[in-house]
Amino acid sequence: MATLWTGGKIYTMAQVGETVDAVLVEDGKIVATGSVESLSPLAASIQHLEGNIMYPGFVDSHLHIIGYGEKLKHLDVSAVTSKEALLVKLQERMAEASAHEWVIAIGLNENQFEEPIFPTLAELDALGDAHLIIKRSCHHLILANSKALAFAGITNRTPSPEGGVIDKVDGQLTGILKDAALYLIVNQMPHITPAYIEDALTKAVTSLQSYGLVGGHSEDLSYYGPPSQPIQAYRKIVEAQQSFKVHLLQHHTVFEEVAKMDLASSPFLAFGAMKIFIDGAFGGRTAALRQPYCDDPDNAGMLIHTTEQLASYVQLARQYGQTVAVHAIGDLAIDTILDVFCGISSSGRSA
Repeated sequence: MATLWTGGKIYTMAQVGETVDAVLVEDGKIVATGSVESLSPLAASIQHLEGNIMYPGFVDSHLHIIGYGEKLKHLDVSAVTSKEALLVKLQERMAEASAHEWVIAIGLNENQFEEPIFPTLAELDALGDAHLIIKRSCHHLILANSKALAFAGITNRTPSPEGGVIDKVDGQLTGILKDAALYLIVNQMPHITPAYIEDALTKAVTSLQSYGLVGGHSEDLSYYGPPSQPIQAYRKIVEAQQSFKVHLLQHHTVFEEVAKMDLASSPFLAFGAMKIFIDGAFGGRTAALRQPYCDDPDNAGMLIHTTEQLASYVQLARQYGQTVAVHAIGDLAIDTILDVFCGISSSGRSA
């Protein structure tokens, strides 16, 4: 039973500014566009747009879909504009939490503060007894209280992992973890269960669809236990629902494991490129630059991998006939990965 949509401005997106008078939809799919006169004989019913605008469904090219669902599940602090207001909001949630629980706040942007500074570790510890994690809006930096740090075995003597920073001042932890260091906590939290992942994914897809999205390119397979857990959630939620399409990138740390699963793509779930992070982000001052940050003259950011490591990852992707997708923010990061691509190409291997 086909339905004709008309009575508004309908953009096809096939050409810049192109519009049509009517769209014919059958079984949830657009089967024709054109004039009301030509399409109305094919329609069993008519839906009037009442002057509103219609677009094709949007596909987001860079998402972390399960992570977005986590934001919907937890404490959203993206609108907080001062450190004091942040502490008040955290205190309210911490007062409700038991000692074994995890309180997670997401979306912190200290650049919205009049004085862009983070809470100290002592200030975080004073909020309560629960484990506390605050994720910066860039997701390349977190703040953790002492209980969360202890959960991961992080002490004043713990060295920064490769590709990450355990921030310290005069040898003392500040609670700030950057890039690879934050995964010492985030990837190990005990509540990351299949039920938790499925709930986050369901909330994310429902929300995204409410904004007109019908699909997204996402990278989620290395943050929620073994990659089989998020994959199973996508199979259960997205493939079963059949109303939202997902293209999954594969973090280099799980790429070969996922490749060996010999997973079949479907119309609603496809497995794509290897994802490699070359550097961090500007917000956490970890984007790799050729010159130091103007407001942090002793810091030029950092490269997460050596050139040799990057070359080995790209070659691994090629072995499986796959492309690579890179996160590269700073000018040094961009130059570095381009040099890797050019080096592999000039050596006679496909880039």
